[in-house]
Amino acid sequence: MKKNLLLLALLMMLFLILAGCDYSLPASFDEEELTATAYQVIELLSSGDYASVSAMLREDLQPSLDAAALEEELGPLLADLGAFQSFTASATAGTRDKDTKEPYGVIVVACRYQNGSADYTMYFDESMALVGLYLK
Repeated sequence: MKKNLLLLALLMMLFLILAGCDYSLPASFDEEELTATAYQVIELLSSGDYASVSAMLREDLQPSLDAAALEEELGPLLADLGAFQSFTASATAGTRDKDTKEPYGVIVVACRYQNGSADYTMYFDESMALVGLYLK
């Protein structure tokens, strides 16, 4: 219960911070599609299907983040977390690449696992290719 309250407080702080800036989800993104795609990435990672996640990356990122690299980086964290249980919260926003000004849809998803909680932050381009993935 305390973890859920802490997570809710963190998400509310994120919304307040973003409210002062123009970080709204760009019109070129559909929030439901962004959320569904992020959930799919999490389900694939949680089941150990790193190859499918690598295939969801934007083409220019795939060579540096192939299935083996994803497994090496995320596998130990996911193994420690145990079995996936549920999605607990999510929040979407938008940002732009500082160099190219390309718009990105950003989603933060909180999840419950058998041995703890995890927060995923993902960035997608307008074609819904994954361009950023972080797990805490």
